[in-house]
Amino acid sequence: MIKADGESPTFYGGGSGGGIRIDVGTLNGGGQITANGDSGQRDSGGGGGRIAIYYQDAAGFDLTKVTALGGTGRDAPNGQDGSVFTQQ
Repeated sequence: MIKADGESPTFYGGGSGGGIRIDVGTLNGGGQITANGDSGQRDSGGGGGRIAIYYQDAAGFDLTKVTALGGTGRDAPNGQDGSVFTQQ
């Protein structure tokens, strides 16, 4: 698993996801790659981060397990989703 997820503070809004760039010949395995924002405790959720994956062969990896989702807000808006870019 590769993670750059935001963390939730003890009191306010959720942290935003970070950034991940991967350059590989072959991407395989059963893990996840995430840059998700965290949920807000009393405020808005954190925004999703950015993920870019450049590969030659990803037949052995489920690209639907790559996420940059925004976190949920408690008494405020949800964080916006980030972006996932893949290029063969």
